[in-house]
Amino acid sequence: LFAVGDSGTVIYSIDQGDTWNAINFPNTNINLYSVDYDEVIGLIVTGEGGIYRTTDNGTTWQITGIGANLSPNGPPVFYDINFADDNVGYVGGDFGLMGKTTNGGENWTTLFVPSVASIKTIYFMSPDSGVIAGDNGIMKFTTDGGASWEEDPEVTTLLASRNINKINVFKDEGYGIIVGADSLYITFTTDSTLLSADDREIENPNDYNLSYNYPNPFNPTTKIQYHIPNVGTSFMKFVQLKVYDILGNEVATLVNEEKPAGEYEVEFNAYGLSSGIYFYKLSAGNFTETKKLVLMK
Repeated sequence: LFAVGDSGTVIYSIDQGDTWNAINFPNTNINLYSVDYDEVIGLIVTGEGGIYRTTDNGTTWQITGIGANLSPNGPPVFYDINFADDNVGYVGGDFGLMGKTTNGGENWTTLFVPSVASIKTIYFMSPDSGVIAGDNGIMKFTTDGGASWEEDPEVTTLLASRNINKINVFKDEGYGIIVGADSLYITFTTDSTLLSADDREIENPNDYNLSYNYPNPFNPTTKIQYHIPNVGTSFMKFVQLKVYDILGNEVATLVNEEKPAGEYEVEFNAYGLSSGIYFYKLSAGNFTETKKLVLMK
């Protein structure tokens, strides 16, 4: 694990975060915001002033200050870095400024995303297809390696001028999260080109909520999250969570008991079931909601 922070802090852990060790960084007067590591590209950090790369575990560093003459306030600030593969990577920062490398971070070219004040987070599903996001709910997509950008009207409406701080994708699971200001928390699914957002915000602890399962499609297990609020005269609620096939036949009971208010996650194992569309239904108090899941073997 690698992490970066203020005052040129670069640290790593080899025991899943139980203990941390410092890596020497040449400049303690700047703040670092993002880090990426690969055995091929080495360790790359971004922050105030540009992009910094080491291939010898921090003994020496190569500093790449792209776009310095393009920023009205001095050297650029890069908030996030993401590599699509061992060679192609991107950084994003203030004034819609981006950097792109095709040789593992050794050299960078300058790109711009129009009408974007600040790129706070960046993620590429492939060397050509990616997404950037930032303040005021801005989210734009590219399918040509950053040469052009477009918006998805549904996503723009969903974010509604909310500040976005981070996009994180779990490739093996086929889903990701968006987090930001004002309790913004959205899960989304990925496809080959863009991101399709499903609104999954929990801002009011007095609301019931049934989340989309992840991963979806799945084989043979998937996880389902739900929220039971503390409302009414009783702290306990009788909760049922059941799975049905497309004909309405019950195939599994995941929850069938009284539960106190809180957040819950259960796993559905579809071993022995046929591929196809299924539905899961949450019933608690006067609340019921049903969502679809897809088993693909």
